[in-house]
Amino acid sequence: MPLNRSFKLNWVVLICLYAVDANAQDVGSIDGASNDAQKTLVQQLGDPSCYERELAEQELMSRGLVAESVLVDALKNSDPEIRWRARRILVGVREEAFNARLTAFVEDIERDRKLTLPGWRKFDGLVGDTRQSREAFAAMTRYEAALLSAYAKRSPDLAAAYAARAEWLKTQADLRPSDSDCVPWQSIAALLFIGSDKDAASYAHGAGRMYSLLCESATTHSINKHAQTSAIRTLLENWVAKSPSYYGMKVALKYDLRETGLQQAKTLLEGKTTSSSYLHYAVITVGR
Repeated sequence: MPLNRSFKLNWVVLICLYAVDANAQDVGSIDGASNDAQKTLVQQLGDPSCYERELAEQELMSRGLVAESVLVDALKNSDPEIRWRARRILVGVREEAFNARLTAFVEDIERDRKLTLPGWRKFDGLVGDTRQSREAFAAMTRYEAALLSAYAKRSPDLAAAYAARAEWLKTQADLRPSDSDCVPWQSIAALLFIGSDKDAASYAHGAGRMYSLLCESATTHSINKHAQTSAIRTLLENWVAKSPSYYGMKVALKYDLRETGLQQAKTLLEGKTTSSSYLHYAVITVGR
């Protein structure tokens, strides 16, 4: 189980509020009898019989998002048993809807259903629309749904959320062996994607934290392990190209991004910088 599973599940609840599968459009057409039956099942969650409680829970789970509204109402029920079970069911049905949404998005390669996810249009323009890129973006969304949502909506909280996420991942890298998968490539990819957008609120505040994360051995392990099977190398090159020269050149050297790093070095030298540190890395980059 990924180290940040609880983090992901919180975002599952968030994203399902606005990105459920298109089939969920039938939810609004529930008739009164069905709604009454669901309310009866909710009350059965507090039945004295354990068998009856479990039976009601299984039935509500099988109804999926159709039962969402009554489950939300049940969170305010005076019976703690009903509240507890309703919350558990709600998380379960929303997670199922979330997974179904991601699967449908990946399968919509012909764009017949015109399915999208927060941030996808920007990602598509950068990486392209292929099955592999859709699989990569769906995986990024599975790990970083809230962050991608905040980015797509240009939330004023984006910069703080971005910095906190990068810091949390760096902490995980510090605490684990360098060859572990404690820093998921999906999270790194999302941070690189968002962090390379100069128009995003996270850009000015996140470059330093992202640089520190990219210098961690566990991050390097994760990127190198998945560089050939995901869009992460493209995202890394884009981040380097958009980042301040000092950060960009050092990361380019670390990950052997020769062309991108060379362009950064040339830009820096043509600008006639007086910084000895910048000149040092520019010369090394050009020399390679």
